[in-house]
Amino acid sequence: MTDKTEVLIKETLHRQADRAPDAVALLMRIEARQARSRPRRAVLVGATAAVAALLAVGAVLVAGPGGSSGQNQSAAAQHHSGFAFQPHWLPAGLVEKARQSRGAETSRLWTTSEGVVTEGGEADWQFATGHTIRLSTQPGSMPTGNNHTIDINGHPGKVTSLATTVYEVTWEPEPGVILTVRGADGQPNFSYTPEHTQSPAEGDKVLADVLRVARSVQPDDHDARIDPQITFGKLPQGWTPLAVGVSGDNPRNSDTQLQVRVRTGSYDFIAFLDWQPSTYRPKPDVHANDNIGKLPDGSFLLVGLHVDAPGEPTPPMKTMVQMASQAIQEHPQADVSWLGTP
Repeated sequence: MTDKTEVLIKETLHRQADRAPDAVALLMRIEARQARSRPRRAVLVGATAAVAALLAVGAVLVAGPGGSSGQNQSAAAQHHSGFAFQPHWLPAGLVEKARQSRGAETSRLWTTSEGVVTEGGEADWQFATGHTIRLSTQPGSMPTGNNHTIDINGHPGKVTSLATTVYEVTWEPEPGVILTVRGADGQPNFSYTPEHTQSPAEGDKVLADVLRVARSVQPDDHDARIDPQITFGKLPQGWTPLAVGVSGDNPRNSDTQLQVRVRTGSYDFIAFLDWQPSTYRPKPDVHANDNIGKLPDGSFLLVGLHVDAPGEPTPPMKTMVQMASQAIQEHPQADVSWLGTP
C-alpha cells in the first residue's frame, strides 16, 4: 500500500463515517443473542486509573535520538523484541502473517492462508485481504468519561465501526497499557458500492469475533517475539529508525522491512529497506534493479523511497543501496518459524 493509497482510504472512511454501521447497536444485538445462549456474567464498567506507565516490551528500535554520525545501534536492543499480550482464541483458519514494532507500539496480524498482507509506506499493516485479526499494544490510558461501550474482562473498553465489516475494540487491561483488536472480513469495504456491500449479519459476525478475540487476550506466556533477518547497525548521519516488521506466508517466504527517516539538507524522506531471501529473483531489466543490492550471504536488499516534498532531489538510488547495505546487520539465524502458524 502506498502512502497515497492510505490517504485516499482514510479520506473515504471519514466521508462515509455516517454510513458505517452503529457499533453500539450491533454490540447490543450481539450481547443480547449471547445472553440467551449462556449465563451472563457480571459486567464491570467504570473509569480506569489514568496512571502513566511505560509498556514493558523489548524495543526493536533503539531508544534515544537517531541519526548522529557514527551512531552504533545495539543489536541486542533491537533483536528479539517481545510482545506483552497474545490472544488465546482466533477464528478457525487464521494464521499469523506479520509482526511489527513501530516506536513503542507492537502489532501482530493473522489472516486466512490465502490472505495477502498489505505493507509499504508509513502505514503499518492495518489492512489485509481475507478474514483478518490484528492485535496492537501501545502505552497510554483510556480517556475517562462515559464513552466506554463494552466490558473486556472487567475493564471498560470502546467499540469503533470503521467500515461495514471492519471493527475495532480498544481497552486498558492494566494501567498504562492500551490494547486494540481490529477485525475485518474480506476486502475492507471503504467504497460502500453496491457490489461490495456486506449484509448486517456479516458485520455481526465480525464484531462477535473481535469481542471474543479481545476477551481471550492474556499476558504472553509463550514468549512471542519479532526476530528480523536484518536490523539497524551503524547509521549514517541524519538517519533515524522508524519501524521494523516481518511478514510472509511461511518461514521459507519471509520478508523483513526496516523503515528509516533520512534528513538531507532542509527536507526529509522515508527509506524502506526490504530484505528478501536468496531465492528472490530480480527483474530481467537491469535498469529496473538500481534499487537492489546483494548481501554477502546471497540475500537481497531492496530500497524504496518516499519523498515528503515532491520535486526535491534525493541521492541516487545506487548510493542509497550502498549506504543502506552498510547500515544494517544481518541475522541469518533469525527465528521466523511462527509465520503461517495459528
